[in-house]
Amino acid sequence: MHPRSLLTLTLASLLFLLSCAPVPYTGRSRLLITSEQEELALGLKAYPQLIKEYKVIESGAEATMVHRILKRLAAQDSRQYSWEVKLLDAPKIANAWALPGGKMAVYTGLLAMTQNENGLAAVMGHEMGHAIARHSGERLSQEMVAKGILVGAQLSLDESQYQGEIMAALGVAYKLGAALPYSRAHEYEADEIGLILMVKAGYDPYESVRLWDRMAARAGSGTIEFFSTHPSSTNRARRLESLIPGIQAKYGPKASK
Repeated sequence: MHPRSLLTLTLASLLFLLSCAPVPYTGRSRLLITSEQEELALGLKAYPQLIKEYKVIESGAEATMVHRILKRLAAQDSRQYSWEVKLLDAPKIANAWALPGGKMAVYTGLLAMTQNENGLAAVMGHEMGHAIARHSGERLSQEMVAKGILVGAQLSLDESQYQGEIMAALGVAYKLGAALPYSRAHEYEADEIGLILMVKAGYDPYESVRLWDRMAARAGSGTIEFFSTHPSSTNRARRLESLIPGIQAKYGPKASK
């Protein structure tokens, strides 16, 4: 096969990664090779390892708030996940995450940035959105298929004088054409699902906009979005702001702006 034809075929195959199996709430098509049970097993195995480095805060106002938010948000979704969250004593870490199946962690360093319960609900809803949409399984499926395509291309080019150049081009095309935008799509989608959970649970969705505006003010110019795995904070804020009226109309009473 001519190198150009092979490149075209490979890029077309990569686009197949964007098809199949609709995502809850958004309806986006996706490819899932892994089963949900496999993903749940990976989440359960990883959870104890990921939280053991930090002290778990079991009581107090902040722990109570974190558990209250999870209970309110989880009640809005029909999936029978074993939702669980740990507040980890890590004042220098402003982060939260959710594993497949609903095992979550919130680091205390995030609380100063979220500022209030609505702000923290925006972040926790976002992380829950990743789990509900099975982004980990989708990402793993994407990487499995892409690896198979690239290995197949390399085998077919063993005798070609263009092998090095074409494999390098395919690698760049995969990174910029599939991997990075795919990750940004996941972030936007988790934002949207989290917003839906917030509205259904009675939280103020506009706090998510204020949160990302604060993040944008801190970030400054930052990395160009096209080469980033995450959307810019400003773009996230504006997109969330545009989604809120429709989500409020569909899922709950109109919140105060």
